[in-house]
Amino acid sequence: MRGYRYEHRPFAIGEMMLAPEVDSFLRLTPREQVVDRAIRDILPNGDDLRGSSIYIWEDYEWANRAWQLRGSPFLYELEFDASDILFRGDVNHYTDACDAMDDRKLFDEAIARYRENAPLLNHHLRPRVELLVARACVTSVITV
Repeated sequence: MRGYRYEHRPFAIGEMMLAPEVDSFLRLTPREQVVDRAIRDILPNGDDLRGSSIYIWEDYEWANRAWQLRGSPFLYELEFDASDILFRGDVNHYTDACDAMDDRKLFDEAIARYRENAPLLNHHLRPRVELLVARACVTSVITV
């Protein structure tokens, strides 16, 4: 399988990407931290899963857009086995939770939809799927 990840660390083609040096939680905005904490609380082993997994975008277009917004120096194309996928979720639900922080019912519903990888409520949106994987091999490097 193939996916994409923006990253600040340099990797060579053929190099294995393993768990990140630092939990991504520390790089999130305060609002994102509230959402991520809620997700970690409802997932089995949520802190370990989200703290030590490699986050990979399923779609190149979304990965490229996120890469440009985050300003990371590298965008990698990665290859991984399906057996290395630990979780799959649509970031649209994560965004819905960020937007619903003032409404506990809508917030909890968005968190549950993310956990379940539920279909989007708005069928005009395109899925923004992130995969959490245990390891992946770098197959291509794109730099700024």
